[in-house]
Amino acid sequence: MTKKVKKIDENGIPCCSITSVDDGIVKSIGDFEDTILWMSMRYWMRNSKLYDDDEDYPRHFTCRYWHGLTSIQKEKFINDVKREKEYGWGSGSKRVDILLETLEKEEEDFPLPFEKYPKCDDFEFLLIRMAISYACGRQTIAAVTLPEEIIEHRYEFLSDEQKNIIVSDLECYLDYLEKNNMKRKFGNERVDDNTWQKFMTALDIRKHEEVQLTNGETVTVFRTTSMRGHWNEEKRINEFAEEEVIYPLNEYLKNPHREIFIPKENIKW
Repeated sequence: MTKKVKKIDENGIPCCSITSVDDGIVKSIGDFEDTILWMSMRYWMRNSKLYDDDEDYPRHFTCRYWHGLTSIQKEKFINDVKREKEYGWGSGSKRVDILLETLEKEEEDFPLPFEKYPKCDDFEFLLIRMAISYACGRQTIAAVTLPEEIIEHRYEFLSDEQKNIIVSDLECYLDYLEKNNMKRKFGNERVDDNTWQKFMTALDIRKHEEVQLTNGETVTVFRTTSMRGHWNEEKRINEFAEEEVIYPLNEYLKNPHREIFIPKENIKW
């Protein structure tokens, strides 16, 4: 994956654009890594083992990431685990104690500096799955924007098998809701659901199709069905109804934070 970056001259002034190649290696912990670390930690503390190899999560967490975190980030993680223990949200599980003990070990127990690692390797993919399991169904800004962040920062590095696993995880979550007499919706059906539906369907190659537009262009699309609002000028309210929306796949992958869709009247077949 390539991206344009600004080249800075000796005076600190942007002088031209150059092409930077993303080699798929994580060299430092940025916002995305911080997000999946925090969400996966929240999920791990409250859940019994659901994923392969997650019992070693605390040690893998510290060995790989601890020296890449700032002092503020370290404090945030430790305080969050202490809060979990204090309020008893993680009661009945030894996971909170294990994680807190691991994070509070002296710095010399983690002597190695932060080491670069490949994006979406086995352990990072485990973090992504845990973060998704924590976020889907929650009605917060951080939760509803996670799918877009994954598409923006990791889509190019997900294998086909990993994409299928994520789709299966999300389908299992919807099945769980249905079995418990709840709607097959992610969080609030007006706010959260469509973001997750787009994410799940874009990853599912079985849901992709070719269509021809009225301008003669052929594009790959996917369809979701969700609640959408339309402004009623007479009533001065936003009226919601469930309807099908058609999204151009490439535009979604390039701009996951934007709502870019194709009106049905623009499709020839």
